[in-house]
Amino acid sequence: MQIHLKYFLPFVIWIFGIQKHIQPTSGSEPCPDGWHFYGQDNICLHLVDKAAKFDVARSICQDDFKAWLLYINGADKENFINTKIISDKYKFYWLGLKDVIGDDKPESHRWLAQNKTLTENSYTNWANDKQPNIRSHECAIICFQQKPKWLEEKCYLNNKYICEKAANPSATSSVTKTSFERQNYKNVKDLIHLHVNANLMSIKLARIMIEIIFIIWL
Repeated sequence: MQIHLKYFLPFVIWIFGIQKHIQPTSGSEPCPDGWHFYGQDNICLHLVDKAAKFDVARSICQDDFKAWLLYINGADKENFINTKIISDKYKFYWLGLKDVIGDDKPESHRWLAQNKTLTENSYTNWANDKQPNIRSHECAIICFQQKPKWLEEKCYLNNKYICEKAANPSATSSVTKTSFERQNYKNVKDLIHLHVNANLMSIKLARIMIEIIFIIWL
């Protein structure tokens, strides 16, 4: 198997073009510094390592970061936070969830930023698989001691919190495109290496054949 120059050179030029194109560019990050990109929901998450009351934490997320308190819609997101963001497993963190009626019914607990009740959200993760049932505990926290679990909490207590907001849409599409280009780049590069190795093998075999013929001839 041989590689003709007229076929090989365009591949080389294309590879160098892709390699140059997929280098990181300034301003292309989906999240600001200090935020974590969660690609499954295309959001950015930021840990505020300072305890505050629920209303204060919510206001800081909204006013300082143009964001909202943590919203949980599945176990994957909890696990991402547990492994990528949280370092202190023995602290509690506010959820953006509140009993807006005060009657402890699941339909009265609402994710404030998303305007969804617990029954509309479908995912819950209360400790001991219990629904909220403690009057005067109108807010909720999440704990990561062993595995993520939700607990009821009095809103006037101080807890740390996580803000979240939508990721930069142009950057997230760029991330997806870049990942695709990197895979294509790797596939083509591997293909070229395969052809080059095959060509080198052909040259070695040709040399061996020449040596054998030369020995026989002598």
